[in-house]
Amino acid sequence: MARLASITDQRTELWKIGLQNFSAHPILGTGAGTYYFANLRLQSGIGLARDPHSIWVRFLSDQGIIGFALLLGFLMTLVVGLMAPLWRNRALRRDGLYLSLVLAGAAWITDSSLEWNWALPAVALTFFLITGLALRLAAAPAEATGGGSGHMPTHDSLVSEKPVRIPVWLRMAVLMSGITLSLIFMALLVSTILTDRGRDRLLAGDIGGAAVAVSRAHTLNPFATDPLVLQSRIAVRRGDYTGARDLLVDALRIEPQQSALYQKLAVIEFYYLGATNRGIDSLGRAIDLDPQQRSLHLLVQRMVYDQEIYQRTGRMPAVPEQG
Repeated sequence: MARLASITDQRTELWKIGLQNFSAHPILGTGAGTYYFANLRLQSGIGLARDPHSIWVRFLSDQGIIGFALLLGFLMTLVVGLMAPLWRNRALRRDGLYLSLVLAGAAWITDSSLEWNWALPAVALTFFLITGLALRLAAAPAEATGGGSGHMPTHDSLVSEKPVRIPVWLRMAVLMSGITLSLIFMALLVSTILTDRGRDRLLAGDIGGAAVAVSRAHTLNPFATDPLVLQSRIAVRRGDYTGARDLLVDALRIEPQQSALYQKLAVIEFYYLGATNRGIDSLGRAIDLDPQQRSLHLLVQRMVYDQEIYQRTGRMPAVPEQG
């Protein structure tokens, strides 16, 4: 509950948009990959996210209740298939390889509930490899793995079901891989929590605490743009406008198609650094990526007007409010 209570308005707004789209199209949704367009239509000033940061909300919005039911059924089948054998096979309860694979799968599902990493092909493929091997181990007869209930195996069972024999070196390799993946997924989750904590502290005026939390979040997940954006905001609060710009440039190297990042970059270049032409150019890039975004067209008109004032008076107009 504490985790849910600390989630920032940004993520909850993304969830709300997805749920609103689901309520308008409850049966089949609006189609795979259409959350971005729902956000264009329903957004509330927090940027143009392409994913609601939750596999559950994404399926509800894009595939409706039918697709969500299929997803839920698939994951519940995996849960039952992986957990039920633990009750009847004592050997599995002592098998570090099997338990590490189950833990890695649980970490994947937890991370996918709060982030969009599940959509990356490499991450999804890893999940299927993990669960596939775990299901194969779970399907082995109790006698084959040394568990069992004490009964002698029958001739038919020995003929019909062969023991799963995995070389020690391969078991150790998979075991270490499962543990590593579990740590990676947990690091991604902790990074998300720290990012939210940093955003909350920044809103509360605790710049130092926000900087520490966001720095740790970036260390745990250097491929996420949210920590970089927050570090940029902190740099602006501290008066380091060049540093704030550089952080946004780093974020754009990770997500070069994110128009909201170009918009933030344009504001810093124009109003804080006085590079008015460069700021207008950056905003033009944002418009190229999202030409239907009305607020971007209004902002570029505002910048052109403010540029004339700045050139005539030498005084930079106030920074326009950003969503």
